[in-house]
Amino acid sequence: MRSIVGGPPGDDALAGAGVGALYRALTDRSESIASAAYEFTWQKDKAYVAVIDGALQDLTKGLGRGLAPKPRWLDGLVQRELRAASTTFWSGERFVRVRRLERLGLIELEPDDTYVLAMISSLGTDRPAKLRSDPELVERALWRLFEVEGGGEVSLTNVDRFDGEEWRKTFLALVADGTLDRARVLAGCLSALGRDFAAYRASWFSATYLALQPTVHETAEFQSEIRRLLSSGVPATVAFALKQLLRVHAAGLLAVEETLGDLPPAALAKAKGTAMNALQLARSGEPDHLPAVIRVATTALGNPNPDVQRAAADLLQKHDGTRVLTAASESLAPSVQHDLGLVVTREHAQARPMAQPLAPPPRPVPAHELAERIAALMENASDALEFEVVLAALATASGSEALAPLRKRARQVADRGAQSEPDAGRLSELMARLVLTRLGEPTSTGEPGTPALRFVVRRVEELGQTVAPLLATPDLPGGRVSPAALVERLQRNPHPRHHDLIAALLRLHPDGRAGFGAANVSPAVRYALDRTEPPKRLLRNGRPGPTSWWVAAERSWAPYGPRTAPHLQSEVRTHTWAEGGRERTLRYAHFAVQSSGRGPAAVDQPTELPTSSRQHQWGTRGSATGFPRSLRSGPSMPSIS
Repeated sequence: MRSIVGGPPGDDALAGAGVGALYRALTDRSESIASAAYEFTWQKDKAYVAVIDGALQDLTKGLGRGLAPKPRWLDGLVQRELRAASTTFWSGERFVRVRRLERLGLIELEPDDTYVLAMISSLGTDRPAKLRSDPELVERALWRLFEVEGGGEVSLTNVDRFDGEEWRKTFLALVADGTLDRARVLAGCLSALGRDFAAYRASWFSATYLALQPTVHETAEFQSEIRRLLSSGVPATVAFALKQLLRVHAAGLLAVEETLGDLPPAALAKAKGTAMNALQLARSGEPDHLPAVIRVATTALGNPNPDVQRAAADLLQKHDGTRVLTAASESLAPSVQHDLGLVVTREHAQARPMAQPLAPPPRPVPAHELAERIAALMENASDALEFEVVLAALATASGSEALAPLRKRARQVADRGAQSEPDAGRLSELMARLVLTRLGEPTSTGEPGTPALRFVVRRVEELGQTVAPLLATPDLPGGRVSPAALVERLQRNPHPRHHDLIAALLRLHPDGRAGFGAANVSPAVRYALDRTEPPKRLLRNGRPGPTSWWVAAERSWAPYGPRTAPHLQSEVRTHTWAEGGRERTLRYAHFAVQSSGRGPAAVDQPTELPTSSRQHQWGTRGSATGFPRSLRSGPSMPSIS
């Protein structure tokens, strides 16, 4: 039995009593709870929490008797307590109780994100003393605070904001007395700033770094970590990094060549002061590293702020960069062009081609890249073509061994998706749940709110029906499917997945559909290829197969038919009334965008619009003097009263 030195009074005696005796005390006190009826789950959990507190108190007084196995309810209760504490700041000392059970050996827990967030939320008061007395918790979980962002109510930033900065004071106190290694805390703050934390939650780490008041020599030791922050997506983090590097430069300790190589992204910062600091730091390379200095100044010409452009132009002119200025003159602000005496010949806007380049076909996924590309999609699934090509690889993959390393992250992404707003990050969540399904841990996802996302969910759910190739994987630029590829895939997959065929028909390219008269395909696909209607039979519909296949086949030729296309209805209305002895008028345009779908959109018809009418109005109010005063804003032109 482990020692509980520094734990609550009496815990060493509890540890000496043995785990079996502790389990017996919990079992005896909880016998009546299992059979009792409760209106809400939290009421039953509250009763179990009282059982734990009472049982430990009994054993402290020597009232325990006998041995027993672990109660079945204990692990579930602990997990629910941790989840609640990890999402709600006002959780009291829930984590303290859980940690006490853990130290007594009654439960075993992994210091995952939920565990760490629960500690942030509910470690209670006098945190430095609790952490000093629990070095195991410090090593297992406290250092992970620099890796876990949190969200909602529970994060270091949010908890400290409403709790008097107690966590920051805790770190300062533990560093001061040597409990925590100072260099490791400083490095942890910089590492956290280099993660993709939101600006609000990242601010805690930069403020804590500054609160430790690192010396210039300590800062110089972390130059490489600070330089990586120059490309951060958080503007405040970039500003923080520049100020630290300028401080190191003033002390003559800056690694100039390496800094100049990482500096260009900071020169494009939207904040004027940040970009100006980047140019100031770039001057540290004069005159030994002029090519790198000119590269930073050239990048700064793309900053939208005119003052930054002027400063960059001055630096380039100083080093004979006139050719660079002339080449970039068209992108400079007009006032900067005037100050520099540049003459810009502007091409008429209508003379430029108005073509939008199409995204190239996605690169196929070889077996050795599958796990890596799935991991990328679980973090960011904004690339729809990449999502499609990974689905195609999963559809024909024979084993799941390559996905095993993704299990833990897939659980985290799936749990995060379940707690987020509807439809937020849903494709990443779908990919995570698909990985878990392949690994033998099927999970369910909530019903999305939009027809398109509901359709994608159905496509993912039917992926495992067969190992035949998908029909809807794009093979042409712009996410299109060529008619030849569709026919060839159907020959290998005569019984296609339902939603997969619908998606393939909707993506069918309009060119190259002729010449497949001999192909053995379903009537709906035949219609999509050459508009051939099947012969009508007596007392039967002439279109066999699911209706949604035919809807998709029709819309492969035109997005909407004449009766289903959205249309606009509008009219100008006038309202007159008396006010203050004068006649007042209000004239406004009232319009509605209407669609003529029939009821809710079907889950297998993502292009179906339900019957709807969205109304808008915009108007002006007129007075006897004839000067109109705007009352409302909206999407139409105002009328004149």
